[in-house]
Amino acid sequence: MVAMADDSGSCGTNVTYTYVESTHTLTISGNGYMTNYGSLDNHAPWYSYRSEIANAIIENGVTSIGNRAFYYCSELISVTIPGSVTSIGDRAFQYCSSLTSVNIPNSVTSIGSGAFCACSGLTSIVVEEGNSVYDSRDNCNAIIKTEYDELIVGCQSTIILNGVKSIGRVAFCDCSGLTSVNIPNSVTSIGEYAFRGCSGLSSVTIPNSVTSIGRTAFAVCSGLTSITIPNSVTSIDEQAFAVCSGLTSITIPNSVTSIGGSAFSGCSGLTSVTIPNNVTSIGNYAFQDCSGLTVVNIGDGIKTIGHEAFANCLELTDVTCYAENAPKTTSDAFKDSYIEYVTLHVPAESVSSYNSKAPWSSFGTIVPIVTEVEVTIGAAGMATFCSSKDLDFSEVEGLKAYTGAAFNRNTGALTMLEVKDVPAGTGLIVVGNAGSYDVPGSSGSSCVYANLLKGVSTATNLQQTDGGYTNYILGSGAQGTGFYLVSAGGGTLAAGKAYLQIPTTAANSRSAISMEFVEGTTGVGEATLLMDNGKLTMDNEVFDLQGRRVTMPQKPGIYVKNGRKVVVK
Repeated sequence: MVAMADDSGSCGTNVTYTYVESTHTLTISGNGYMTNYGSLDNHAPWYSYRSEIANAIIENGVTSIGNRAFYYCSELISVTIPGSVTSIGDRAFQYCSSLTSVNIPNSVTSIGSGAFCACSGLTSIVVEEGNSVYDSRDNCNAIIKTEYDELIVGCQSTIILNGVKSIGRVAFCDCSGLTSVNIPNSVTSIGEYAFRGCSGLSSVTIPNSVTSIGRTAFAVCSGLTSITIPNSVTSIDEQAFAVCSGLTSITIPNSVTSIGGSAFSGCSGLTSVTIPNNVTSIGNYAFQDCSGLTVVNIGDGIKTIGHEAFANCLELTDVTCYAENAPKTTSDAFKDSYIEYVTLHVPAESVSSYNSKAPWSSFGTIVPIVTEVEVTIGAAGMATFCSSKDLDFSEVEGLKAYTGAAFNRNTGALTMLEVKDVPAGTGLIVVGNAGSYDVPGSSGSSCVYANLLKGVSTATNLQQTDGGYTNYILGSGAQGTGFYLVSAGGGTLAAGKAYLQIPTTAANSRSAISMEFVEGTTGVGEATLLMDNGKLTMDNEVFDLQGRRVTMPQKPGIYVKNGRKVVVK
């Protein structure tokens, strides 16, 4: 747009402007405040030829620079601000992309939001010494609000000094010349839009001191390829990293509990994302339009997933969700992501839960997750154990698991049968050298064992007797390691442990029960009285030598019926 040869007029009650076309110079003169300008039909009088203005001279006597006064003066290369100016309005110099330097006099006590936003050519920022509100300490090329140590305006040459506590709203917004930034450990918060649109920014280091990353803080930073969020951050705000199209990897720490709406939307370079276990909610559109995303791993703490959170993720092949209960979400959470061709991995015990709820039921295949459970053995070399998951002990080196399959009322010995494939909730004795063992999950055990050991999933108060049964806990005493009668006053058994329960009539007032360990397919004695879940076996109940109930023996071998060996040939 081209101005008339020259132009002049009013831009405040006692303030006027003059534009000289031949020098492309706009001069503001008078005494008092400039008018504040807005958008649409409330532009500054020179807005129509804003792209022609190369120099702006604000004469002494003018006390303010109005809101949007030089908005989008893209060819402005110099501005003179006199010592009479006390305030610079909101967006006063926004999008002055050719402006390379600015000097703030010590008279300025108010600088509005976004006053120098998107001044992408700025390389020098100086606040005159003696300013009571702002400073540019140690030639940092920034404007810092002194009282709060808040950096409010930065540029491509800014050094964020140690001692700065926060990076303010829009401080570096649309600073396309910024290529890297080091944030010192003194910074605790990064404000809204702080680095939005810094398209040249390729690396950023966020220290553990930062606890808050504001809304849209790093949005549209298309040059960023990776980001590590420190474990001091507890939430990722809305649009914090939206449309970072070059981002190929993100590290979200366990400290994060929520991911805001559109937080990573439009990050088309992302190929995989892992949501840690402490995250309970994923906001609306959080990963929408992540068109390169192929793998999503969601931790076990997730409760809710928002509207279209993973919509338009066109390359998605695998989603893993570790939550035992299918997260609450909307049917369009995976809209247009072709989930009918995607494999969903969920805990084995939760397959039916996911199969019964949209959109989870729309996945092409739902596969049970085989997880590992840690088993710890103390110095005694054995412990009781109970898991909430099906487990497979067959390939765990140095660790064996046993059920209490039978009790001999004559000798007072409990026969312990080794087991491999163990259903959730089964009470066990685990034996091995002191240490921790990782036991893989099973895809869903169908075994049913004769077992006198009772597993507990929560801390349980045990009494000596309970409805015709006598209770024993694992311990060491006069008879060595074995099961000892619960004390008369009772006691508490920790979660994930097991205890022995025998009908009082069979226990015959014994204070201790010894154990006889049997491995493989040998060792069931003729005098054994077999019990299943604390009850005497019925005549029609038959078990193999691993303690598994057999409806009708089909294969030749040795079985147990009514506590005695039965040979099938």
